[in-house]
Amino acid sequence: MPVPPANSLTSGEAEAGSSHVVPYPYQEDEVIGGESVLSIQNRLLANHRSPPAEVIQWARIEAEDLFEVKVDIMRQMIPLDLEGDWPRWGARALDNPRTLTGEESLEELYCTWDKVLYQDFPTIQKLRERMLFLRSDGDAGSQA
Repeated sequence: MPVPPANSLTSGEAEAGSSHVVPYPYQEDEVIGGESVLSIQNRLLANHRSPPAEVIQWARIEAEDLFEVKVDIMRQMIPLDLEGDWPRWGARALDNPRTLTGEESLEELYCTWDKVLYQDFPTIQKLRERMLFLRSDGDAGSQA
């Protein structure tokens, strides 16, 4: 998925105002794959006691970007992993527990998206294994 240029509006569009701006396709609390923009934003802000407005806004933008790529990856994985519950738990399979926030970088998510799109077997297998772990962990929790 190509990253759009920073200023993709032509001068005529910029003068016309925000009528040409495509609205963000998800609500902040809409849960897909066990994740939402708001939950990602909260994790990104977790280490800030009282963040200034700019930090909050930046976290929101980053959360929206991360969420959108995660949703794209999950949608690609659904037909590739029929046993995985991607609509319910897919975002958890895309977490990175080695980072402070638990989030993978946007660049790494784009790389994963690209590999899944082109059906890179090792990447797909790694994601299937993560989903299998989540499913078995979730089943164990529900039986307790």
